[in-house]
Amino acid sequence: MTTETWSNAGHGRTGRGHRHMTEPTAQGFHDSYDIVIVGYGYAGGIAAIEAHDAGARVLLIDKMANPGGISVCSYGAMRSAHDAGQAFAYLKATNGGRTPDDVLRALADGMAGMEDYVRTLV
Repeated sequence: MTTETWSNAGHGRTGRGHRHMTEPTAQGFHDSYDIVIVGYGYAGGIAAIEAHDAGARVLLIDKMANPGGISVCSYGAMRSAHDAGQAFAYLKATNGGRTPDDVLRALADGMAGMEDYVRTLV
């Protein structure tokens, strides 16, 4: 299965052996995909990897020449935690009641598993 990426600039590294489409065509685009992901930041990249590894045919597109999106503003850092309960308590204490508990719990659980997950990608 192939994961394809396309960028406006028509150049750049895509990684993981994926085909890079350099020029979109206004006519004759008849390919079909199981999933189309718009945005090649951390979230889009991981979503594409997971979908591909689950057997989906994925198209990952971004308006920029290189992957990263707004994720580049994080300087490669991401939020992680060793304890989901402590992460939830911190998130709850610092969000001012603006986010439902189930959303905070999902975020805390994801943060607690992030380091192990990233290691599986290497």
